[in-house]
Amino acid sequence: MPAEPPQPEKILPGYEPQPPTRQGTTSGSGQGGLPPGEGPEQVHPSRSESNDRTWAIFAYLGNFILSLLAPLIIYLIKKNESRFVRYHAAQSLNMQVTYFIYEVIGVLLLVLIGPLGSAFLFSLFLVLIVSVGVAFIIYLIKAAIEANRGEFYRVPRWLCLPMVH
Repeated sequence: MPAEPPQPEKILPGYEPQPPTRQGTTSGSGQGGLPPGEGPEQVHPSRSESNDRTWAIFAYLGNFILSLLAPLIIYLIKKNESRFVRYHAAQSLNMQVTYFIYEVIGVLLLVLIGPLGSAFLFSLFLVLIVSVGVAFIIYLIKAAIEANRGEFYRVPRWLCLPMVH
């Protein structure tokens, strides 16, 4: 009597094999209650990738401490070492220069309109200057968060004129 071919194992819905998970997506006890290391292999970022993320984050958050110098120094030091760091340092530098241009124009308009006695226009330009400042801070923080995730996040063009690449 000929042997029957082996039947494929029947997999119930919801019990399919799962792909490897990223670190931090499961609880500390491992996968499905198993001790750590006995579940699916976890994917860890390499040391250089983690280091690049740190430099990219500091390119944005360094604006709060060193203003234009932080992204400029990081750009000059790391531009040939990491495409990721270069992208974020250049974008942070472009954001800072764009913000400076907006602030100079806003202050000039305030100085020119102030003596004319138009309190409404003076107040309007003051609100616009403060609004641009708040948007700048929000997008700096958002870009730093995205850099931490390893993303090539693009800040809106009106807040980041492309000057340095």
